[in-house]
Amino acid sequence: MANLLERVLIKILKLLKADLLAHAHVQIGVGHNTYVSGEEFIINDVIRKVLKRDPKTIFDVGANVGAYARQLSTAPPAAKIYCFEPIPQNYRQLLENTKGLNTVNILSAVGSNEGTLKLYMGENNADGAMATAYQDSLETFFPFVGEVNRIYETPMTTLDIFFDDKIEIIDFLKIDVEGHELEVLKGAQKLINDNRINIIQFEFGEYNVFSKSFIFDFYQILNFYTFYRVMPQYKILPMGNYSPSLEIFKYQNILAVKKTLE
Repeated sequence: MANLLERVLIKILKLLKADLLAHAHVQIGVGHNTYVSGEEFIINDVIRKVLKRDPKTIFDVGANVGAYARQLSTAPPAAKIYCFEPIPQNYRQLLENTKGLNTVNILSAVGSNEGTLKLYMGENNADGAMATAYQDSLETFFPFVGEVNRIYETPMTTLDIFFDDKIEIIDFLKIDVEGHELEVLKGAQKLINDNRINIIQFEFGEYNVFSKSFIFDFYQILNFYTFYRVMPQYKILPMGNYSPSLEIFKYQNILAVKKTLE
């Protein structure tokens, strides 16, 4: 009887063409379904609730053309937003799109040390949204970007170097740098250790295969933070203590909240 039920179930799944693993991932906030609703939820609700006030200082690392900065500016209009963008044409558009906003725009990549960084783009990726330091990740996981034939060598700074004592604290740090997120945090180690960053949102996914950065590494470097996965339908899901089951190399937005704020 068990074998018969198993065969029937397999046939039903084939008929439905169901990808149960992908479906399960969606239920825990893994997949592109959180890109819009989840980020809006963090901006409009979570930041204020955690801080119990409006944020004063926001860092947007990987600002692209400024769409996210504009979202940020509408929720806490008094906050100063530091936007880092390394691709020159994106930076020019960023300047245009943030006119009149309380932003400081910086033409630079951010990483674990000061110097330069090579970024790769595909011929079909005109907006530079998928520019990455990890060329192989584009060729392996994102062939739709076309031939990877554009390379930019950009200046790179670290958050520890850039941070000015005139800035009291970073209330919200958003990192969207296509696999380079851990390097950004390594370059902010002093700020993290000195409790100068309250909330961090970073992406994790396919790029991290080639940057060789694991969720475990983020738990280690942010050991004073509690981790949540940003969900659709305006929710966040606690990730709990580290487990190897968290190592899912598919797009997800992760929120790290300083434990003293909870």
